[in-house]
Amino acid sequence: MSKAEKDLYRLIHPATFRFYDPWLQTLKENMGHERLLAVNGRHPDGSVDFRVRYKDSTVESLEDFNNNVAIVPIWPIGMAGYSHREVQMMILETFDAVTNPIQDKTIINRGIAISPYYGGRSDHPSTTIDGQIVSGESLSARLFPKLLAASGCNELITLDIHSDKATDLICKANIEHLNITALPDFVDDLFNNKIITKDTLNKVRVACLDYGSLQRNILLTLLLGLDPKETVAVFDKSRDIRGEIIMEMVYPDRSDFFENTTVLSADDLGDTLGSALNLTNYIEMSGARELHFLATHGVLSHPALDNLDLIRRTSVFQGLHVTDSLPFALFDYEGEPGVRVIEPSTAKLFSEIVPAVIEYGAKKIANNPNILSQTPYEHLIPYILNPKDKEQVMKDFLNNKY
Repeated sequence: MSKAEKDLYRLIHPATFRFYDPWLQTLKENMGHERLLAVNGRHPDGSVDFRVRYKDSTVESLEDFNNNVAIVPIWPIGMAGYSHREVQMMILETFDAVTNPIQDKTIINRGIAISPYYGGRSDHPSTTIDGQIVSGESLSARLFPKLLAASGCNELITLDIHSDKATDLICKANIEHLNITALPDFVDDLFNNKIITKDTLNKVRVACLDYGSLQRNILLTLLLGLDPKETVAVFDKSRDIRGEIIMEMVYPDRSDFFENTTVLSADDLGDTLGSALNLTNYIEMSGARELHFLATHGVLSHPALDNLDLIRRTSVFQGLHVTDSLPFALFDYEGEPGVRVIEPSTAKLFSEIVPAVIEYGAKKIANNPNILSQTPYEHLIPYILNPKDKEQVMKDFLNNKY
């Protein structure tokens, strides 16, 4: 056992433990390292009593803690009866508890957060100086990384983070950030369940809901071994005077592009499914045989189930495929027809990437994934996806740079 493995601990805070026990159990089975447990209580006056239990909970037991690494699973969203602010504070307190010296000793000297679902959405509306509405960042998305860094978090591994803007905010807070993607597991799932086969690849098309999903869908196409320019269709969204979403295919200029094909559409999350409904209607009218949505995070917030019901009524819809990055029952779609969770668990992917990050560092891997070539971690290279500016991705796509 290497020193990195011997000195590695899983650190769980109370909200996380109550929130997603099956995921944590899978992480434990794949990592097999000791757990440090954070305890959240209150003093008689109502103030918070937050502490981390280590060894026998004495300062003397810290003598065995040297150069340790703590892996902290985080979902910085409201969960398990706690508001998102309470959860975020608990995350900050967890890192601070193990990095703040006690009699000149600390429990760990390197804190790595792993976030199956980070949130930090980049679609909070704001305005320019001339009053134009633009896409911006929510206050929490800007502030939380700063506080996370101040609390002692050194590195953050996310799964299919929402945008390059969210990544920029993490890096500006001096946290080394590595984003991984579940797309290789989606591709394996498609083949394993014979949704697509090598014989039917020539009948596969990939549809992007918008420019923001283009980078993921290009990678999906490459993982399938197909030419993006021949396989990918790019849509854009606008609103009519009633505020209704209108889907328009901006590439390619071909009315027969989807005829008699299996259509795949990948995105980081499925939220209200409003855009998915519009795309489904378009694909159905275009003569496709079937349509599959691949969404890493099954958020499905209201009115997602209403839209899903309309999507299911179409002749082309065959399934919304999600990972276990969020609890299956959290947003009330457990057993919902048409929604399925793929395998393996994303906890397994995190357990595999963590040793690579410990050895090489999140920043080095993000900047140069090929650093993992000819190492035991080489198989993880396809899982590394650095989010790029969506407008630049579109330009590069049109200029045949993929």
